[in-house]
Amino acid sequence: MMIKFLNIFYFYYPLLPSCYAAGEQTRAPLGRVRSGQGSLNVNSKLFTDDILESNILGPYFEMMEAYKEFLSTLSSEQLCCLSNTVGFFIILVVIHSITTTLLGNKIISYFNLENKYPKISKYLKYREKMGNYYIIFSMFMIYLVSIYYICLNLYMFFSY
Repeated sequence: MMIKFLNIFYFYYPLLPSCYAAGEQTRAPLGRVRSGQGSLNVNSKLFTDDILESNILGPYFEMMEAYKEFLSTLSSEQLCCLSNTVGFFIILVVIHSITTTLLGNKIISYFNLENKYPKISKYLKYREKMGNYYIIFSMFMIYLVSIYYICLNLYMFFSY
């Protein structure tokens, strides 16, 4: 199983630690394992050191630390403004998704796709049903975010 894993991900060598993409160092043991002449020791120091040192999420964590440091320098009014901006951006994204869902339904009915392509009519009916649930969820999210930000603004207004 490990051999297949290494073969599948051999083509993604920029993402893997250097020992996996080392060329002959990796290909020779795999060739011996395939032919039954040797074994691949996964617990060897060659594999574990590079795996422990490689951190794919390192830049993400650095960015989060910088963002936390930035937030610690803001005053409460600036945090409220930033929070309002994020909230209204979320509402705009949800309204955009509702609009595209409704527009997609209008396009499907305008071009009469269910009758023109009966093979995909089952998919289109399922899409319409899931679209309705998605619209209900999106409306709920709009109300939830709006109520949260109204309460936050009232709290900021009366606390200062």
